[in-house]
Amino acid sequence: MTVGIGTVYFDLHPLYYQMIAILAKDDETWSILNTGIACRELKGKAFYTMACSTSGHNGMLILSLRSFPSLLHFLCCNKLRELIPDDKDVVKETSLLPGLKTFLENRLDWLLKSRS
Repeated sequence: MTVGIGTVYFDLHPLYYQMIAILAKDDETWSILNTGIACRELKGKAFYTMACSTSGHNGMLILSLRSFPSLLHFLCCNKLRELIPDDKDVVKETSLLPGLKTFLENRLDWLLKSRS
């Protein structure tokens, strides 16, 4: 199983029935091993998570996939999640202004809610 990223311009159709590793074989995809290069080359472009396998016996389940810029409010909420026990809801354990509370619940509920 290979995991990486690719752009919307990657054309899967010619390779659909071939049993080959397709990531990092062209200028539109990068495997997890060379994503440092991708970060420089893809600045300002949209890219997507990709996975491929050369075996029919592999499988992968993506439980949750979200894309957002790593903004200050995310970094702060991530730190709060680290400090507050997993069985507690971060929003309920902190004193937040109503507007901020609603904003965070709508955007980062998956990070802030109780994990028990």
